[in-house]
Amino acid sequence: MIFGEEKDGALVPYGQYWRLGANAPTEITFSKDVKFAGMPVSAGSYRMYAVPGADSFQIVLNSEVGSFSGAAQPDYSLDVIKVNVPVSILPAETEKFTINLSSYPDGINLDFVWDFVLVRVPVTVQ
Repeated sequence: MIFGEEKDGALVPYGQYWRLGANAPTEITFSKDVKFAGMPVSAGSYRMYAVPGADSFQIVLNSEVGSFSGAAQPDYSLDVIKVNVPVSILPAETEKFTINLSSYPDGINLDFVWDFVLVRVPVTVQ
């Protein structure tokens, strides 16, 4: 089990920090100001992390970039934005954690996929 309750042995327990990467948090760079799940974000580079839940994930952009943090918790005072996005359950399993980008007329979808879970964050240029 990838996502679930800690007591059930989930690899990524609900309600706990997850760095969205194996050995270090994934970083994302926006060359223009964007709306991230409808919330304004200035152009720049950010670390991404999540707090998973059964029905939604909180996705966080953090301004601490460029330094290796390994499994360390982020400096939460540098969180720039926190958004809650719904979980979709997929019919087929994705074995490896995957980040996909797909375009749509107004922007892109930033998809986090693992196990049977899809978390989609719409990103549009402001």
